[in-house]
Amino acid sequence: MRRLLSILILTPFLVAAKPSPQATHASDIARVEAYLTGLTTIVADFNQVDAQGGVAEGKFYLKRPGKMRWEYKPPTPILLVSNGKVITYYDAELDQINYVPV
Repeated sequence: MRRLLSILILTPFLVAAKPSPQATHASDIARVEAYLTGLTTIVADFNQVDAQGGVAEGKFYLKRPGKMRWEYKPPTPILLVSNGKVITYYDAELDQINYVPV
C-alpha cells in the first residue's frame, strides 16, 4: 500500500520531467535548420515524374548564395541555371533560351 501511494505521488513529477513530443520535435528541427544553414554547396541526382507518368532525371547543383543549376540527362534537352537574379532556361531541342527574373 505504501509503495502504491509513493507511485501515485511521484507519477505526476516523472511525467512532467519527460520532454514533450513538441519540445523534442522543436529541438530536432533546430538541429536540422542549423545543419542546412551551414551548407554552402549541394549536389544531388534527381528524378522528376510528369503528369503522364514520364520520368526525367538529372543532376542538381546549389551554391549559396543564389546559384543553382538543373542539368537534365538525355533525352530531356533542358538546362536551368540561376545566378540569384535571373533563371536561364535552355531547351537544346528547340535551340531556345528564356530568361525569367527571380
